[in-house]
Amino acid sequence: MWAPRCGGEGSRPLNTSRQENLRGLAERRAYKRLRIRLPVECRKDENGGRSFVRTITQDVSTGGMYLELDSREFRTGDRVHVALTVPPAEGVSPYEGRATCMAEVLRAEPVVASVPGSIERVGVAARFLDRLRISY
Repeated sequence: MWAPRCGGEGSRPLNTSRQENLRGLAERRAYKRLRIRLPVECRKDENGGRSFVRTITQDVSTGGMYLELDSREFRTGDRVHVALTVPPAEGVSPYEGRATCMAEVLRAEPVVASVPGSIERVGVAARFLDRLRISY
């Protein structure tokens, strides 16, 4: 697709396909992401054992979250219990709270290191399987 370039005579078409592709990606998301860093605890019960991880979210939406880990604790398809720490907020609660629910790991992929030689990290995208339950 093209859009006319301003300038009258001699104007050439301007390719806008990249903009349309980017807009299409944004429209695919069902929930708006918030780039918010919240403390989170993730627990996976499996085969009589238990994996427990504490980290910080990279972003959160009403549909899920993205976080980074120092190890490969979770794999695609794993179901984990999530507990996010919610900060106090004026008009909501003067106290810190916890938002909990079950989530499913959609992706667990290595993250490109920003500093050569640093610890390999794993990016984990998870979707919430039910509504977050908030307690204060």
